[in-house]
Amino acid sequence: MTTIVALLQMMNEHPDAWPFREPVDSRDVPDYYDVIKDPMGKCPKILVFCIHCNLIFQNFIQIKFIFLKFVFLLQRKNQMHN
Repeated sequence: MTTIVALLQMMNEHPDAWPFREPVDSRDVPDYYDVIKDPMGKCPKILVFCIHCNLIFQNFIQIKFIFLKFVFLLQRKNQMHN
C-alpha cells in the first residue's frame, strides 16, 4: 500500500471524518451551508476525491479563521470588562 493510499484510508476511517464521507445534512448542522460555500459531495473517482480533499483543507481554514475571530472578540470583550 502506498503512503498516499494509507493516508487517505486513515483520513476516511477517522471518527471525526463523518462530515466528509457523506454530504452534510443541514438538519444536523443548521449553519453549515452558511459557512461552507463549496461543500463536497460523494466522490467516485480519485481525481475528484483529491479535489475534495483540497476543499476539505480550504473549508477547515475558513472555519478556523471564523473561530479565531470569535475567540479574539471574546478576549477583547473580557479585557474591556476587567
